[in-house]
This record gives sequence, C-alpha cells and structure tokens, in this order.
Amino acid sequence: MSLEELFEEVFKKIPELAQEYLGGFVEEALSDSKKFCIEIEGRLEKWLGQYQRGELNREELEWLVKSLKSLAHGQLLSEAGIAQARTQNFFEGVLEFLVKIAITALL
Repeated sequence: MSLEELFEEVFKKIPELAQEYLGGFVEEALSDSKKFCIEIEGRLEKWLGQYQRGELNREELEWLVKSLKSLAHGQLLSEAGIAQARTQNFFEGVLEFLVKIAITALL
C-alpha cells in the first residue's frame, strides 16, 4: 500500500472520528487532516520504510507516529471554536488509525 493509499483510507475514516471526538465539524476535520498528512508525509514514509526493513519494531513505529501529534494544529477546527484538547484527541485518534492500517498493510 502506498502512502497516498494509506492517507485515502485515513480520510475515509475522518467523518467517523470527527463525530466521535468533535461531535461533528467533518469538513474542518477533513481539511485540517489533509494539511497534517502533508506535513508528516516525509517522516511517515521514512519510518514505514524502516519498519518494513525490520529496522523498527511495532512499538517503536507506534511511538514515533504518535509523537507527531504535537505537530497537529487544527487551524480550521480552532476557528470553529473546538477546544484544543478535543482537537488533540481527534488527531490522536487519526494517528492511531493510521498506524493500525499501516501495520496491517505491511504484514
């Protein structure tokens, strides 16, 4: 699975995650998620390659990917009045789903 395909799977999950963590705001969540994925693309590609080559184990990959949460800004979500804690929880859910799909695809 390519990184682009991985992101497409994540984007399909955004409406569900937005409802769960944000109580809606699907369009804002999708837009902010796309910006976030562009921002993390290089690091994620590197780490997935290292995982695939056996240079990282599952726990290391999960830790690295979850550390990207600090880069999530959620500008449109903030402008919509969503609290930063809820936005961070949303992006944590996005990253958890991303790791789950990536590891499943690489097995």
